[in-house]
Amino acid sequence: MIEALREKPLLDLLQSVGSWPVITPDWTEEGFDWLNLTAIMRRHSNDILFAQWVSADSKNSTVNVIHLDQTETGLPSRDYYIRGTQQVEAYLRFMVSVAQLLGANETTAMRDMEDALMLEAKLTNLTEPSEFRRNFTAMYNKWTVEELQAEDPSGWYRSQLCWLYSISVHILRTGYARQPVSQENREAPTP
Repeated sequence: MIEALREKPLLDLLQSVGSWPVITPDWTEEGFDWLNLTAIMRRHSNDILFAQWVSADSKNSTVNVIHLDQTETGLPSRDYYIRGTQQVEAYLRFMVSVAQLLGANETTAMRDMEDALMLEAKLTNLTEPSEFRRNFTAMYNKWTVEELQAEDPSGWYRSQLCWLYSISVHILRTGYARQPVSQENREAPTP
């Protein structure tokens, strides 16, 4: 079955979220909704920029909370990106191969995947190393949505992203809940 369908399901998924610029030479940002893209990709177990899920509060299991965390990257550890290993080169070759299998020409695939890898490396550099993520108490930071929104000292997120809207989009579009997250209902709705 998979052999018969080949890349069609993935191409259909990409088309449903506005295509992929690497394989669509005439792609434009017009009509592109990155929040919708991240919600759809989350439904397929892919976290983009940050991980988000709903589960019981680890300090009060009678309450569900929305968890936000750094996402995982294509390589197992941030050390790979920092040190520039053979694994990074193999990962880039893999990325280019996938882009070409989906229809990108070699030049575009190499240029765009090098750019994507550089972005991934920069984002990975912003994450906490695993050795700093072992202390449960230090990792437990419970905030309201309002506190999260106000925590951005640069103002970038306030101008680009409303956390309340983002969380609602992700929670509703991934099927975690049947009602929007509201100012009054700061905990995740129970499915």
